[in-house]
This record gives sequence, structure tokens and C-alpha cells, in this order.
Amino acid sequence: MKKKNQNRSSMAVSKDTRKMRLLETQRVVIQAEKLLGGPLITYWNSRNGEICDDDTEALRHVLSTMPFSGRLFLCLTSNGGNGLASLRIANLLRKRCKNLIVLVPTCAASAATMIALAADEIWLAPHANLSPVDTKIHHALAPVNQINDQVGVGQDELSRIIALWRKESKGSSSNPYAALWPYIHPLVVGAVDRANSLSLKLCDALMSFHISNAALRRKIATMLTREYPAHGYPVMLSEARKIGIPAMEMKPNIEKALSDLQRYYVEAGKQNRIDVDQDHHHDNELTTIAERKGKMVFFRLDRDWYYRAEERRWLPMNTSRDGWYTIELRKGMRIEKPLYI
Repeated sequence: MKKKNQNRSSMAVSKDTRKMRLLETQRVVIQAEKLLGGPLITYWNSRNGEICDDDTEALRHVLSTMPFSGRLFLCLTSNGGNGLASLRIANLLRKRCKNLIVLVPTCAASAATMIALAADEIWLAPHANLSPVDTKIHHALAPVNQINDQVGVGQDELSRIIALWRKESKGSSSNPYAALWPYIHPLVVGAVDRANSLSLKLCDALMSFHISNAALRRKIATMLTREYPAHGYPVMLSEARKIGIPAMEMKPNIEKALSDLQRYYVEAGKQNRIDVDQDHHHDNELTTIAERKGKMVFFRLDRDWYYRAEERRWLPMNTSRDGWYTIELRKGMRIEKPLYI
């Protein structure tokens, strides 16, 4: 299920501002394909969207009638999500082409960086970035924050706590983990360590599509999972090249076309929130869009929320309206219908 930002807004937004401008996006996709010299697939997440298993099926639907290609271009924009879903998506894309080129017009972070690692080439706009892939987990026994939501726990944070403890308490025989248990359950610590090992394995598997040197794969995977001080650290073009990622700068004309496409997606995916009262509001937004010439799919989040004061958190209602939809152009007509995944 798609994530959402649970901060309330006091402003109601008109639904008229959120329209999928399919004719415009299709025009840009066709223009970009001419510039690229090959078929283009777009995969876009909003700030409240994330890479998940359902996206694999949505992309499979987009690719279903596309023939095998010598070069396939993927325009990728996402802040991340499920790493296992990234592996499934990468496998799906690699089965459809001989060479995969990932285009990053703005940001392909975390699990999106994992998808990019499966590409023979990664083209970055001058201001675009990848990111580290150190995994944070949301465990049933994890700590909660001030609004009673479970917080993510990462391997790097735990390692730094232990290292700092040992540095500051030299000569002490006390066990630093014992002091952590009242705040972080032992099973969470074990799950985090396991997740970190999974990130290393996923990165290695994804790069094996095009990098035969196992030592190089291990070096890149280790850098991305362990060597950066923050999960959101922007890995720009020069940094990506330095650690061995096959990245290059995107040409200005391609960057311009993809920038136009991103603008249409952001406009269509704008969150529309209508407050009913201080404890209830309604959200409607597009959190994921995938498109190619002649076809588009998107996920629409359409639900009510209420604030449960005794738990200090927002809870969803009427989620059955959430779902995937497909749009196709037939003889200039726009045909929209549900896509059951």
C-alpha cells in the first residue's frame, strides 16, 4: 500500500487542479523517444508514493505488448521503497531488452537507486542524484515517535551508537547492548542486521546483470550500504563515477524533455486534501505513474482519515476506493478503466 504524509493541512484543495494531461505526456514521450533512439518507459512516484510489489504488476501491464528491444530507456523518479520489489522490477525490465539505460531527471533514491544499479548506463541530469541504500526497517517491536507511529531503525545508527559507547567508555566491562534493550528490542536489532545483509545481496544481484567483476560489485554495494553518514545523502554524478557506478551526464535536450514530463506528473499527482473537521479529512492523489507510448497506468489514493486521540495517530477509512487504473488512447479518445492487481 502507498504511504502518505500524515501531517494535517487546514487548506482545502480543489480537485480541479489534479488532471492527468495524457495528450501532453504522450507528446513528450514520443518526442523523447526520437531523441533517445529507442523505446521509453517512465516510472514515477510522488513524495507520498513508494516502490512496492504491486508496481511490478503495473509495469508488467505497461510492457505487455512491447517487443524485445536492443536498448530500453527507463525514466525513473522515486524516493525509494521496497528493495525486494526493486529486484523484481529490474528483472522484468532486463527480460525486455539487451541493454537497459536508466534516466534520472531529479532523484532516484534508496530502492530506486537499486533499480538503477541494474542498468548498463545511468544518465543523470546535472542536479539529479542517487542515494545510499542502507536499509531502515519498520518492525512491530520498534520504538514509536511523538505521534505514536513506529520509527525506522537502521544498521548505521545502531553501529554508531555502539561505536560511540565503546569509545567513550574505554576500560569498562559493561555491555552496551544491555543499555539499548529498554529502548530497542533485541529482535529489532537482529532484524536490522538481517536487512543490511539483504541490501548487500540485492545490490550485488542487481549489478550482476552487467558487471562481471565480483570484487567491484562488492565494493559498490558496501559503499552504498555502509559508508555514507545519512540515508538521504545525495550521490551526484561525480560521486557515482568515483565509486564505480556507470553514470554519465544527461544531454540538455533530453533533460529538457524529461523535465517537462516530470512537471506534468507533479501537477497530476498533487495531493488534494479536504478537511471535514479537526479530526477528519479526505485525501485524493496519484502516488505512482508508469507510462509508455500509447499506454499509462497510475495508482490513485482516495480515502478518508480520522484522528484517534487516545492513540495519538491518524487512521485511514474507506480504503476500498484506492486502486490502479489504466488509460489508453484509441483513435484520439482517452479510455480509462480499473486495473485489478
